[in-house]
Amino acid sequence: MARDISDDHIQNIRQGLAVLGSAIDTLATRPAPEAIVQPITDRSITGNAIKGGMIQEFHSTGLRDDATQLTVLINNDGILTDKIDVDTLVGDTAVKGNLTVDGSVTAKRLHVHEITSDVRLERTRPLEFHGQPSDDDVPADATLAGKGLWFVGDGHTKQFVYQVNPGRFFSSESIEIHSGKTIMSEGAMLLSKDSLGPGVRHSSLTAVGRLKNLQTAGDLNIDNMIFWNSTQERLGIRTDQPNGMLTLAGNDSTFIIDPENDAFKFGTFTSNELRIVTDDTTRLSVAANGDIQIGTKGNNTTKVSIHGKLGVGVNNVDSDVSLHTSGSIKFSNKKMEVAHNMPTVGTYNRGDIVWNDEPNPNGWVGWICIVEGTPGEWKPFGQIAR
Repeated sequence: MARDISDDHIQNIRQGLAVLGSAIDTLATRPAPEAIVQPITDRSITGNAIKGGMIQEFHSTGLRDDATQLTVLINNDGILTDKIDVDTLVGDTAVKGNLTVDGSVTAKRLHVHEITSDVRLERTRPLEFHGQPSDDDVPADATLAGKGLWFVGDGHTKQFVYQVNPGRFFSSESIEIHSGKTIMSEGAMLLSKDSLGPGVRHSSLTAVGRLKNLQTAGDLNIDNMIFWNSTQERLGIRTDQPNGMLTLAGNDSTFIIDPENDAFKFGTFTSNELRIVTDDTTRLSVAANGDIQIGTKGNNTTKVSIHGKLGVGVNNVDSDVSLHTSGSIKFSNKKMEVAHNMPTVGTYNRGDIVWNDEPNPNGWVGWICIVEGTPGEWKPFGQIAR
């Protein structure tokens, strides 16, 4: 370490050298004393024997000094030096301040409170987060809450961390998997890009898109409007208590379609009229008491065609007649009956006819009402020849 020397110091050195030269001349002219040789018994040098001055190229068994300039400074604060080249540091070592390593650091275990890194990390062991309970009443699992990965910057902090009660991982962002990859459980696929796994059996879905080839098992509820009762094997629309295989419920009426052992029935389950309509016009109606009406009141244009035999009040229709009734008939407001004699009771109109069901020679074909009343006035007609 270079230092400036003042002129006074140089003058003092010159005077000292002059005095030293005079002393040397005096010693040179003095007779030499008889030499006394004493053996050296102690070749060690103690600190008390050396003070001040400079020792160059000092060597000892464990120390060698080849420095040509000041390299190590020792004071009350410690040892100060610019560079240290050692193979091994033994014992606990504390570094107070910044430590810069231009090379690799190999450690069996590294404990840090905070790490900032923008380098590639290569690991051969799992990344571990340990819970450290503060007391015996706090389980270790509880102190794991919030530990995981944090991504700071670009808005809010993004997290992928562990949460408790129940134990789970929390992600503050969406998670996207690579095309062709799936989310699995116990080796079975749960979710892919376009499919739910076959093992997904239970769900509480509230909205789905278009479904194709939908299969369900058990009861079904569609928007509290359509109900399938799997136990009774019945479908109800606007009712969850269907009365037939298919039940449509209105405000005060219920319509059913239901198969029986030897027949198939449909109609109103409640005491309401059943109507068959076209063009929103009733064409056939069945009243609650069973009365049937074909056509619409006030409209006489409705046509009813029966291609076959018609029986009224009979179980078996004769094959040689088109109309077979078990009682009286009336057409054009004229009643026709069958009896042994002209009526004695009942109300009749003029033109009503009673046919004689026991015709005999010289008898009558029947009787005709000529004056309406109860029973009215009657005259025989059609005398039968003898």
